[in-house]
Amino acid sequence: MKKMKSILSLLAATVLTAAGFQAAAQAWPNDPEAFDYGVEAGATKVADLSAATFQALGISKESSLTVPAVTVDGITWMSGEKNTGKYRPGRVIYNRVKSYELIPGTNTKVPSDVGIRFKINRPGTFKMYRSLAFQSLVWEGNEQKFIAVLATTKGGVTTAKTIYSVTPEASQISTSSSKANQSNDELCVVFEITEDMLKGIDGPATIYLWHRKDNDKGGLMLAYFSPRWTPAL
Repeated sequence: MKKMKSILSLLAATVLTAAGFQAAAQAWPNDPEAFDYGVEAGATKVADLSAATFQALGISKESSLTVPAVTVDGITWMSGEKNTGKYRPGRVIYNRVKSYELIPGTNTKVPSDVGIRFKINRPGTFKMYRSLAFQSLVWEGNEQKFIAVLATTKGGVTTAKTIYSVTPEASQISTSSSKANQSNDELCVVFEITEDMLKGIDGPATIYLWHRKDNDKGGLMLAYFSPRWTPAL
């Protein structure tokens, strides 16, 4: 009988220990500056690109973004002296990359004048509709690659890894700003940040996203529409 009680006690302790490890593994950062802050699992946050919000920051319709960047609703929109991002209600227009900088603590270069960057606390799925900035532009011969880099700090060590690198086909690039197109995954940048990618992070991870032609040989004006994030946990 005593032996049976000992076995049951051991099993109970094992279960409690396993539960403790599981709880610890699911303790994610909760940075209020992160794009996913306060968003419930399964819900989708859509970044604010409204005219009213940008006007309150001194950025009017059809005008340039603040240099070197402007952060709105958890998304940082990059801009530069030689290559200023152009704001249009509901989207931002970018041309080619002209300058780079290092991600702090790494040897990985990211644009300092094109694209977006944002923090996340938890795993989830990113989605962003993109299109040619103007209907007169031609994709064939000017194809651009969309690149996303994930930077994480674990145990005090920061690393950066390319998690998305795709050159869309001509059929995957639209010239329209229609809402129907914006829900079509084929016309969007879509990628997932898994739990394994973020396991052990000291704080929020940062995602960098931009487009470029191979070797930066030539640009093409593209429109970035409101980024979307759906937390998995």
